[in-house]
Amino acid sequence: MGENEVQRRGPRRRNSKVPQPISHNVRCVVLGDGDVGKTSMVLTYLSGHFPEDVPPGPMEGLSEYDHLTKHPLKLQQDNVEVYLTLVDSFGLDEYEKLREKMCASGDVYMLCYSTNKRSTFERLRHHWLPEMRKYSAEQTPFVVVGLKTDIRSKAQADSTDITSFVTYSEGMREAGDLGAAKYTECSARNNTGVKRVFEQTIQAALEHMVSPEVKRTSCVVS
Repeated sequence: MGENEVQRRGPRRRNSKVPQPISHNVRCVVLGDGDVGKTSMVLTYLSGHFPEDVPPGPMEGLSEYDHLTKHPLKLQQDNVEVYLTLVDSFGLDEYEKLREKMCASGDVYMLCYSTNKRSTFERLRHHWLPEMRKYSAEQTPFVVVGLKTDIRSKAQADSTDITSFVTYSEGMREAGDLGAAKYTECSARNNTGVKRVFEQTIQAALEHMVSPEVKRTSCVVS
């Protein structure tokens, strides 16, 4: 090729580097007393609607939801690709040994309570956080989640005595005192706030796992 030909074509362009997507597996373990609504929350998130007549126990025993629970859920959080595995759990105290086996090695934990049952809220400090720390790494993040907010909202609308209910500000304050990464609430029955619960939980995991320059806040299910 002659010199004139090179000049006509001009200098060759260098290939621009395309940022490679960052991929993370996130194992999220859901803990809390029985009947606070953990399974209903998870299934509402996965299916988009509230599951009626869910029997006690974790979602793994519900064969009709196998297509939703068998494989990790693929999510895109800006330039971070997330493969989310959700681990539901029995909430009764007698299943503690089983939880130690199935709930170990979580990347992030949800400590759940029912906003209309103060006893389930108080057990976060006295039972669930100490238990979680038995089988989680010391720095593993956790999120405190208040469930069944529709019951609290209805009681407020009906001018019912709600002194036994846990308010948002109480939940937020307790989450901070316990060292939670985030605090959030939802109603699975009304499907309000459910998506945000999982966005906040995934964000807590990524803040622990991912370098600051790739942290983002939006989360899209694909």
